[in-house]
Amino acid sequence: MKYKRVAPLISSRGCPYACDYCASCNFWGQRIRFRSPARIVDEMEYLSKNYGIREFHFWDDNLTVRRAHVEGICKEVLRRRLDIAMAMPNGVRVDTLDEDLLKLMKRAGFYFLIFAVESWSKRVLEANNKKTNLVKIAKNVIIAKRLGMELGCFFIFGLQGETIESMQRTIRFTKSLPFDQVSFFMLKPLPGAAIFDAWSKGMDLKGFDWNAINYFNTRVSAGPIPTAQLERIQHAAYHSFYLRFPFFIKAALYRFVKRGHLFQLKIILQKVIHAIFGFER
Repeated sequence: MKYKRVAPLISSRGCPYACDYCASCNFWGQRIRFRSPARIVDEMEYLSKNYGIREFHFWDDNLTVRRAHVEGICKEVLRRRLDIAMAMPNGVRVDTLDEDLLKLMKRAGFYFLIFAVESWSKRVLEANNKKTNLVKIAKNVIIAKRLGMELGCFFIFGLQGETIESMQRTIRFTKSLPFDQVSFFMLKPLPGAAIFDAWSKGMDLKGFDWNAINYFNTRVSAGPIPTAQLERIQHAAYHSFYLRFPFFIKAALYRFVKRGHLFQLKIILQKVIHAIFGFER
């Protein structure tokens, strides 16, 4: 967060894509509906004037999938001269971005984006029906960082077609790009996702302990890699990324001093604890 008073916003619902690990496309029927930019900024302006909200977090699945939509929001914020900050903590489909759009978003107040990459292996992405362009993603990371944005990234270990080598490649390549924070999730078979259907085929789920599945510690493996191996790789990934001394100084201490409140330090320390002990709290 940049400011202490933050409000969540949803400006659209749905997803037109069909990634095998995601249930959103089935939940919304691969349809996407958008609120008008003017109505969205009306809400932002109301919260800002009446409640002192200075920061807004968009929780859309695909805020940028329709370029006119996010451009309309940015232009309306600029037209009204709202002094606010905006972030996208739910992830953005990075191949929908380009330099012109990122510049507009930065001018309007977007300062933090999370890129939903999932894997740096083109083969693994294709095996899971995620149609994206890794070269374009890497390029947009560099552009966004050059514009002064803070960047996070989501990855999923254990996808269909995953190997130890592909996960290690993901870890190596992630460190070569200027991300401020990353999350390494373990594949979770979400009900409604294609991976869930394949994983649960022939299973009797009556009485199944759904608490056995979460993004960080899971007692089931829905992909080709055994759970114990996934946990070791996940632990190694956090260790490798966050326990770099120059990175820790920059990410934790600098951001803490810059922002001036403890929440920033807490976020980084949670990641460091996971890197050392292999779990998050």
